[in-house]
Amino acid sequence: MTSLDRLQRILVPKFPPGVRDVRFVRERELHCAVDPAEVPALAGVLRTEGGAELRLMVGDDRRGDLGGFAVHYLFANDAEGWFVHARALADGRRPRIASLATLHYPASRFERELRDLLGIEPRGRPDPRPLVRHAFWPEDYYPLRKDAVARAFSDDGQPFPFPEVAGEGVYEIPVGPVHAGVIEPGHFRFSVVGETIIDMKARLYFTHKGTEKLFEGRAPADGVVLAERVSGDSPG
Repeated sequence: MTSLDRLQRILVPKFPPGVRDVRFVRERELHCAVDPAEVPALAGVLRTEGGAELRLMVGDDRRGDLGGFAVHYLFANDAEGWFVHARALADGRRPRIASLATLHYPASRFERELRDLLGIEPRGRPDPRPLVRHAFWPEDYYPLRKDAVARAFSDDGQPFPFPEVAGEGVYEIPVGPVHAGVIEPGHFRFSVVGETIIDMKARLYFTHKGTEKLFEGRAPADGVVLAERVSGDSPG
């Protein structure tokens, strides 16, 4: 039995009842829709039965045509080379999804970014801290929503909640966010004992420019050209 046969004959029948519109796109790619509350159950089946891990989560404001926010999940089995793309539609007025962060570690950052940029709330997430959002952003400002407009605001001086590491001989080394050279700004807080780094926390996204908005309405080929101009040192 090929990996595709196993995916179709063994895994699909074990999907939770909230999964629908299952179809195969291209040779090794399965697409489906899933109720937001059923995403953890689907992720569990794909991991325990199929050996697939979460590789990507992205959100999309589809209130204009679908009435809500689409959240896309990409699961992959690297050994067998197949993918599952699941789409959940969160409520347009109060978008919420079930967190996957306790099942798939990468989900934590994806979910924090969805919360900051689109206002999609992951229920049960273990890390409530913002990722992209800085303390001086207005609470109701979500820059990737279709109706978002550019706004000016200033720093309110509130510190970011870095967890402190305490103990004999522990001290902190703060680095950034301003660096020598041309790299993007970032604040890094090292907790060290002697020359041993026991913890490091990063704070990025100091220069969120809303570049994503520039891609809206463009053909894919035009998007490639724009991406190369935005980040000239990393195309190809």
